[in-house]
Amino acid sequence: MSRSNRVGRLIGAVVLIALFAGSATAAAAEELESFVGKPVRLVTGGRESYTGRLYAVLDDRVELVLADGEIIQILAEEIVDIEAIDPEAGRRGLFQDAAANRLMVMPTGFPMEKGEFHVTDQEIMVVSGSYGVADFFSVWGGISIPGFVLSGRFGFHVTPTIGASAGVFAGVEWVDGSALLLPYALASFGSPDRNLTVGGAAVYSTTRTGFSGVVAALGGKIVLTPTSALVSENWLIWDLAEGVYYPSLTVLGVAFRIAGNRVSWDIGAVVPLFVGETFDSPGTIGIRGVFGDAIIPLPLISLTYRID
Repeated sequence: MSRSNRVGRLIGAVVLIALFAGSATAAAAEELESFVGKPVRLVTGGRESYTGRLYAVLDDRVELVLADGEIIQILAEEIVDIEAIDPEAGRRGLFQDAAANRLMVMPTGFPMEKGEFHVTDQEIMVVSGSYGVADFFSVWGGISIPGFVLSGRFGFHVTPTIGASAGVFAGVEWVDGSALLLPYALASFGSPDRNLTVGGAAVYSTTRTGFSGVVAALGGKIVLTPTSALVSENWLIWDLAEGVYYPSLTVLGVAFRIAGNRVSWDIGAVVPLFVGETFDSPGTIGIRGVFGDAIIPLPLISLTYRID
């Protein structure tokens, strides 16, 4: 083959590639333009997620109006996914939550995405992190003054609005080395941002020599505004090792969440209620709090940062 033919074919290939790239770019721009004026969620190649109303599609970038009215610009070539948001959801449809993988403490039934990484600080004394190892498997671990905790769970979408997870939670105390093991299962109905979650676990303890109780949990999240939500988490714990078949401990919790794409805050309270002999009347079964018969809510403050 002559050199001129090779050069001609090379030029032809470059022209075809340029035409194909140009048509692909035009198709992508046309797809974006069909969403102008509508609420959308844009995902970039760097795994950033932006939610707002698509304001304009320009030659090389798009303009998005966020929930607070701010207009931001995103390079069109960086956008890898676009998702339409139900307009009937109103401004609440623009809600984004860095802590969407959990309620107050417990995870939801929905799986984490591969590579998703969250770090949480609760009450200053407890620092934990959760990471999506695969689309169906994630790990969670934390460290505090009493000890450390570890958890691994498998999760999947049963339907687009139902998620299910199963895993094992383990906690170990620093001082005496006593351990707690909780195999658990969860189901969530709705979405990671707004859901009703139910679950249960069996309790195995080294201090009680094996199986010692069961746990039932009920929680959920309601979106209030584009940047806030109400989160609730409630536990019933049966201590079967003592031969008592009524819930020996109930924990009621509620928190107001100030939510964002990268950072979310929880400000709330938990109320532990112990069922057993009261301090005022020994031998009488009743409900008491942490500090005696008086029931006092305990404050809860936590911060979650989504790294990726």
